[in-house]
Amino acid sequence: MTGHEAGESALAGEADGLAILAEHGGAVALGLGGLVNILDPELVVIGGGLVHLGEALLAPIRAALPEYVEAAALRPLAPVVAAALGEQAGAVGAAALARTLLPPQ
Repeated sequence: MTGHEAGESALAGEADGLAILAEHGGAVALGLGGLVNILDPELVVIGGGLVHLGEALLAPIRAALPEYVEAAALRPLAPVVAAALGEQAGAVGAAALARTLLPPQ
């Protein structure tokens, strides 16, 4: 099953699709937890090809994140939101960075 198929299944409310997104959300939260512990960000922005799934993707990440953040009960957690540019966020960010690194012509 592809990520697209799992996402469509979850959006349709099917148990298998929801279970796959819950497992994926836990894995993403594990990685984010380490970053949150080190960087203590004010906001966590999720982009990429599945971000169009919205809350079906974000809710499992938010639910699992406190498990991986040190002292999560004692401090406010950074909100986890979808990138405004959706799956194009990485490409747009890379292009913007490249413009600042390249010499003017």
